[in-house]
Amino acid sequence: MDVTAKPCLECSEPIGRGRIDRKFCSVECKNKYHNKESFADKMSMDKVQKILDKNRKILKEMYGRKDNDEIEKERLEKAGFDFDFQTHFKKTMYGNYTYTFCFDYGYRVVKDGYGKNAKTDRFKVVKAFKEKEE
Repeated sequence: MDVTAKPCLECSEPIGRGRIDRKFCSVECKNKYHNKESFADKMSMDKVQKILDKNRKILKEMYGRKDNDEIEKERLEKAGFDFDFQTHFKKTMYGNYTYTFCFDYGYRVVKDGYGKNAKTDRFKVVKAFKEKEE
């Protein structure tokens, strides 16, 4: 019975004899393959971490300014803030605000007007607040 050998996932060489579910031709190829996979995952996580760190740094700078009462969206974007990356959200009981956080600094939308005409291009930057202990 002539069975064509499956190709190695790393080097594409025929796997040869052995278990029917083998995926690699050698231990070296197996290690190379999994090291590449791990490296790609690490690089992806590092990229996200850099964006989150940059967002936190920008929020910290905006929080420390004297004119931090309300910050325009354009100002955050010019500083390099990426609104697609955050660590968590916090909804308050009083005022019914939802804050978006990058670690310990966050922001909430300051609405101008009501209904469909409400503008949401300004933000209030805050430092993390503690839960009320009961």
